[in-house]
Amino acid sequence: MKKYFFLTLYLIIVTTLLILAGYYAIHYLSTTWNNIQNSPENICNNAGGFWFAVDSCDNYCEPEKQTYCPDAVIAGCECGLEQCWTGTECIPMTK
Repeated sequence: MKKYFFLTLYLIIVTTLLILAGYYAIHYLSTTWNNIQNSPENICNNAGGFWFAVDSCDNYCEPEKQTYCPDAVIAGCECGLEQCWTGTECIPMTK
């Protein structure tokens, strides 16, 4: 009788651990998927833009308001003619 008790207890523990591992795996994957879906690169591509390396000053809708422009190449969105990237979307350029 003791043998069956320990076997049952072992099976309950293993089953519980497998359920918890599955829960955490699903939670991790869904969180990762949401982060990928909401990434600036994905938002840019969904808006019809192209994500690539740009000059740090060329990636703003209002460059005249840019007080500091480091000589660096950063990731940014090329939205197309007469459009610019706000950091979250492509919008028509203001003149």
